[in-house]
Amino acid sequence: MNLSPPISRNPYYTVDKEPSLIKSVFAFIDILGYKGIVLKAREDNTEIIMFRRLYNALKSGRYRLEKSCTNGNDKEFDDTVNYLNESSTEKDDYFLKAFTDNIVIGFPENNNNHIYFQVIISKLARFQFEMIEKDFFIRGAISYDEAYIDDIVVFGSALTEAYKGESIEAINPRIILTESAVKAIYSYIDRHPDLTSHNKIPSSWIKLNLLEDADGKWFINYLNAAFLDYFDYNSEPNLEIILKHKELVENNLEKHKENNCVWLKYVWVAHYHNFFCNLHSEYLFEKHKIILPLNPYDFREISLSSE
Repeated sequence: MNLSPPISRNPYYTVDKEPSLIKSVFAFIDILGYKGIVLKAREDNTEIIMFRRLYNALKSGRYRLEKSCTNGNDKEFDDTVNYLNESSTEKDDYFLKAFTDNIVIGFPENNNNHIYFQVIISKLARFQFEMIEKDFFIRGAISYDEAYIDDIVVFGSALTEAYKGESIEAINPRIILTESAVKAIYSYIDRHPDLTSHNKIPSSWIKLNLLEDADGKWFINYLNAAFLDYFDYNSEPNLEIILKHKELVENNLEKHKENNCVWLKYVWVAHYHNFFCNLHSEYLFEKHKIILPLNPYDFREISLSSE
């Protein structure tokens, strides 16, 4: 009888070695209004339905984490990464742990950190969009520091910074980049004079996949998923995705109109939605937008300091 322990795909875990902190891109994510969702399901006797919806959302989101898409029209790169992921019997490149309304995802550092940041942000964008499609809007923060995560413990400076970012700084349903993550990405921008051509993040990719909010926080532009057909990048957006997102936001604005604190968070999402439509006005028109009485938000494309 083979009594050897099962092989763990957790990239933080090594058999017969003490756990160690590893430099990681780390995401701490919270489901918006989770307590209210659970209480309402309990009142309506639909708790099992809500549970299965959440379970399927996390299952779909995990699937997106296991794939790669740069959201930057680099299909050859995506195909290569997907092939390596699917053909490998070795470790995953991330570990996910979900408990109550919190989700933590750790991506240990590898030797291609410029590609690594592109892949992770793209994966998290797809994860966020998958959750939203199941009507779970989320907020969170991404940090870059030392961490360890397994079934027993989640620990490290990356966790501390990401938790602070999610709980204090994110505020609205957005996944922000903390100071450490922004600093790391800046070190790989393609205008950096000390980098070779193979160690750079194109500034064009940053402008496609990240936006800057009025408070100066960078956040993931998850609606860019509308340009994806599963994992293939299209030159035009999927209008059904945009209209679905519009419907979900409008429904939540109506549902939460008596709860001003939650309602304002969906107002933020509505203005982000409309900003995205304006960015792609050659494809998206007034019928794709959400009607709101005023616009207190000032989104903008990221302006890199070296431009």
